Amino acid sequence: MKVFLINLDRRPDRLAEMTERLNALGLEFERISAFDGSTQPSLHLVDWVKATIFNFFVVPSAGVIGCYQSHKFVWQRIVDDQTTQALVLEDDAMPVDWDPVVLKVELADIGIDLLRLEATDFRHPIGQADEIKLIGRQLCNIQTSGAAAYVISAGGARKCLSLGKFWFPADTYDVVGQLTGLKSAVLIPAMWHQSQSVSDLRDGQNDSKSDFGKVLRVGREFFWRVRRPWLRAARKLLVNFEVWRVRNKVVGK
Repeated sequence: MKVFLINLDRRPDRLAEMTERLNALGLEFERISAFDGSTQPSLHLVDWVKATIFNFFVVPSAGVIGCYQSHKFVWQRIVDDQTTQALVLEDDAMPVDWDPVVLKVELADIGIDLLRLEATDFRHPIGQADEIKLIGRQLCNIQTSGAAAYVISAGGARKCLSLGKFWFPADTYDVVGQLTGLKSAVLIPAMWHQSQSVSDLRDGQNDSKSDFGKVLRVGREFFWRVRRPWLRAARKLLVNFEVWRVRNKVVGK
């Protein structure tokens, strides 16, 4: 199976660390130069509004957009090279219970497009769990965020690419699934964890270390806890509207 490693040009230290880890696992990989999150891409106002809504009413950082663009590079590469499926890793992923047997699992046989290998929790098991008992793990519905380690099929890559321009995090699986039909699942227990350090692909240098920035984060957290039920309901309504709009646009063609 093809292995892609997303790595920023300005982080050769992480490339060296990942090279050592993957060599120890016997995994040959191809490096993908990541989109630098410290470079803010230009977006139209409508895209910024959508991004804020689908990011639970939090204005996404340049790092979040950079993460999306970086994974988009990989999806495009998979489609261009006509790769059946590939293992995608971010440069701060750490193996905790790696089993190479997962590389032999055909996603099409399980009925999914994307299989996450990195997770912290889950909610709902799915019926196809018996299909992968050889790995000794439970196959569950995606309910958590995270894109540090996953296997994706060519069909899944095409579905993700159909999203077009960015307006939500790459790992907002509920939205991606509703809009594109992407079927995703997660293996529990996880084979990879994300480093405890802040990922440059997502936030990196964008988090303010000033007192004002800390006050903003505390205020945002308080606002989220107080208004969470309302915000989640509003987000769900807007997601459903976007799904309806996209589907009718496709039908209209």
